[in-house]
Amino acid sequence: MRFRLSLAAFVAALVLAPLSASAAAYEFEKFDASYVFDPSGVVSITEDIQVDFQVPRHGLIWKVPVSYRTDTGDRRNIRLRVLSVTDRAGNAIPFETSRNGDNLEVKIGDADVEVIGPVYYRMKSVLERAWNSFPEHDEFYWNVIGFDHEDLPADVSATIEPPPGVKTSDIKTRCFAGPLGSADDTRCTPAESDGQLLFVAREPMTIVIGM
Repeated sequence: MRFRLSLAAFVAALVLAPLSASAAAYEFEKFDASYVFDPSGVVSITEDIQVDFQVPRHGLIWKVPVSYRTDTGDRRNIRLRVLSVTDRAGNAIPFETSRNGDNLEVKIGDADVEVIGPVYYRMKSVLERAWNSFPEHDEFYWNVIGFDHEDLPADVSATIEPPPGVKTSDIKTRCFAGPLGSADDTRCTPAESDGQLLFVAREPMTIVIGM
């Protein structure tokens, strides 16, 4: 049985916004994500987000589309479960999830506590029901970070851990860097390290994994 996994590019575009009604002043310092593939098609996601708040804020709002129409016009509903949000020391950070139209919104932070300066968030989640199968292959197509931000990180990485029994040499990869819809594959090059795939860019990127 083939490993089946695919995501429409715009579904994976994460949106991070300040947890405040007013405009925020913050800078992304770094964004690292890791994706562990299970043979069942489930994806375990860990995202390390480093933000520098220039003014006091309560936290971030994280959004991801969980319902959308495919190119064929079919309605696709995926399941995203946020398991935890922690700081660098592993201490739990409050978060709330809610459905807003086609998006799942995650409010990260304490409404009674403001933060300023460098802040680190580690968010763990599980993605299900998000795969399609093509006649010749199965594909994972993912925007590592969204584009609707006041500031875009200049240091972005993504690590892929294949399912058991799948070698990195058997996986086809591509990576596109730049604005949403970019087909520029010259500024983002995948590499293999210790049985994993590593993608690095100095700007938002989209990774493509074919098996």
